Amino acid sequence: AVVSTQSTGVPHDSVRGRGGNDNQVLRDIRALTRLPNYTPTNPSELCEKLFVTCFMGTENSSRETQQRAKELASDIGSYHININIDGIVKAILAVFTLFTGKDTQL
Repeated sequence: AVVSTQSTGVPHDSVRGRGGNDNQVLRDIRALTRLPNYTPTNPSELCEKLFVTCFMGTENSSRETQQRAKELASDIGSYHININIDGIVKAILAVFTLFTGKDTQL
């Protein structure tokens, strides 16, 4: 969270004139966001354009853990998604069993 705040706050301040009027920073932000006319209004808004957080939950994940991930994403201003990866975990375990001949216990 600290890294995301610093990494969006400093460029935002540079563009908004608090650290100088840095046209190169603004050009870089526009290139990264692919928004040619975009000028960030605050660090959180910039963070939402640059960072994505993803909670990859399984049947073993708690609602509390999922909620903490959502709250952290909100605190730093990132775009956040929740996905369930049970199918992926089962597929990896099936490949392991196929190649090793050993059954895994879930």
